[in-house]
Formats: sequence, C-alpha cells, structure tokens
Amino acid sequence: MWMALGIIIGVAGFYFVTSKPERNEISANSPTNVALMFTQAIDSGNLYSVQELMTSPQRKHFTNADLTSVRKYIGVGTKSNAGSTLNNYEVVTFGNGHSITLWLTPSMNNNQTWQIQRVTEGAILAKEKR
Repeated sequence: MWMALGIIIGVAGFYFVTSKPERNEISANSPTNVALMFTQAIDSGNLYSVQELMTSPQRKHFTNADLTSVRKYIGVGTKSNAGSTLNNYEVVTFGNGHSITLWLTPSMNNNQTWQIQRVTEGAILAKEKR
C-alpha cells in the first residue's frame, strides 16, 4: 500500500514539475481587451504594441510623434495619470453624415445585456486621423 501511494505521489509530483504554468495574457478579442492593451502600450511607450492593435492603414500613419503626443495629452508619468477608466462607446453615423455617440454599460441584472447610459451628439473624438 505504501509503495502504491509513493508511486501516485511521484507521478503527481513529476506532472507538477514538468507541466507548463498557465499564462494569463489577454488578447485582442474584445473591445475592452483592446482598450486595456492600448493603455498598457501607451503607458510603456511601446509604439510597436500600439501599432499592432491598429488596422493596417492606421498603423502606417501612427508615428512615434503621435505616441509622444498621446502620452503628453494623458499625462503619462504624472499624478494626473494615476489610473484609467474604461467606458464602452459606439458611434452611430447616419445617412446624412451626422453621428451620435452611445455610452454603453452592462446591465445591472447580470444577464449579459448592455444598456445605453448616455447619448451624445457627434463623435467623441471629433479630430480623427485617417
């Protein structure tokens, strides 16, 4: 009996030592994850990581000068940049060219639905680099 127990413990220990630890990395598979990855890349000043989150046309136009400008705008390295808040927005553009920004929030009843918290006329970022 002791021998069987020793073999079981030995096999379990071997599995524990040789198994790879789980990595808790996020990927760009949701708007929230992209926003988190963007803030981390901006905070670290990693131009390549920022560009990897962008579409090809945008990636070509977003330069180190743009990264520096964004970092300066949000106050990286200052007390004013002590934390970030993520909000979910959708910009709806109508046939006449006018747009409305919807601020979306998860439903409070945990049924995986979203509700509109605020409606704003126009796009949040009026100056958009294309």
